[in-house]
Amino acid sequence: MKLPNFLSFFKSKFSTWLKCEMYAIPLALLVYVSPLPPLSTVNFVRERLRLSFLDDKANFSGRFRELFEVIKHTHIYGSRKPMEQYVDRVLGELEGELDVADYNLSNVYSMVSLFTTLLPTLIVSTLVFIDASSAVNSALMLSFIAVIVSFIGLTVYPSEVSFSPPPIRIYLFFLLTPLLYFIMPTETRLLASVSIASIPSCILTFMHLKHQINELKDELRIVRTFISSPLNPFSSMKIKPSNLLKKGCLPIVKAVNTGFYLIALHSEDKQSYSLLNTYFLRYYKFIMNLRRKTRIMLFYSILESAMSTGIYVFLIVTLAYLSSQTQVMPSGIGLYIPSTQEIDYFYANIDLIITLNATALSVLTATIREGNPAYFSLYLFPISLTTLVTYHVTNLLAPSILGVTL
Repeated sequence: MKLPNFLSFFKSKFSTWLKCEMYAIPLALLVYVSPLPPLSTVNFVRERLRLSFLDDKANFSGRFRELFEVIKHTHIYGSRKPMEQYVDRVLGELEGELDVADYNLSNVYSMVSLFTTLLPTLIVSTLVFIDASSAVNSALMLSFIAVIVSFIGLTVYPSEVSFSPPPIRIYLFFLLTPLLYFIMPTETRLLASVSIASIPSCILTFMHLKHQINELKDELRIVRTFISSPLNPFSSMKIKPSNLLKKGCLPIVKAVNTGFYLIALHSEDKQSYSLLNTYFLRYYKFIMNLRRKTRIMLFYSILESAMSTGIYVFLIVTLAYLSSQTQVMPSGIGLYIPSTQEIDYFYANIDLIITLNATALSVLTATIREGNPAYFSLYLFPISLTTLVTYHVTNLLAPSILGVTL
């Protein structure tokens, strides 16, 4: 298989798997409350909501395969009890995951911190007095590893409540980075270029996320209207039933709106409205509680970026001072002092090192808060800006703090 074909195949397979994970609970909820037979509901969703991935059964996730088995069983035997048990079980599992989510996500954060602060501090500060070039290369390697490890948050964040990725066009602003790099006068040109290029992406990503959160809040209002309205809820909201199907982008919102549409069209069963209200509230509270618990992670990431950058700068300033004093230091002290060339090599690579660390912390924060690393652009600007300011402020103040003159 040629590489382009392989990449296309992998993208298709992963796309189907991801959509399956995001739609598993919403589709189960819809099938459970729908007055139509289960398979008829699935066919309706496939056609009206244009969920083409439902035809790609070969790439279904394990959870989605289980859901379809329950749907078939419910359809064949004509009892909704299996679907009710399935929905209760998966929502119960989600609530259980919330109870330990902050603990698991904190562990993930600690793991990434190993590669951005702790290990570089221990390894680089020791190795630099043995082989400075190897110390710098080790710092680079640890920074690359930090970027990779930052994606591990996907393994503990419930994919059913992750947010949909921003449009690809939002990331086009990062194409300005090479141009900015060549016109930046500062020694941290890469970090400064990334910081500036990330500003519009940060704003647009924030707007996209805000839209999705508002979508959930608007859906909460719609759900309450359907429950509390003594008359036709569509009249109360002044909306046509068919237009309700067009509202929303999030899987849970699409599922609930479709459920209301089918119930209003085929049964007007108040109990079904009540079930939708109950399950949506559980889902909504889960998402909001998880975001509340992970809000502190942004502060941790900003603090982490400042600490790791400050450590590197203090180390470089110390080495530069020791290197300048080699002629006046007593001989035979048994301490290897890096040469000026080796310190220049450290200076030449520190820009890439701290930029990678800022990127790793941005991806980690997005994975922990939104369950989707694509939201890294939301956090890259504040974290990279903090890193940039910390570098230059520490570089300016470190000599006086250490009481040395370079």
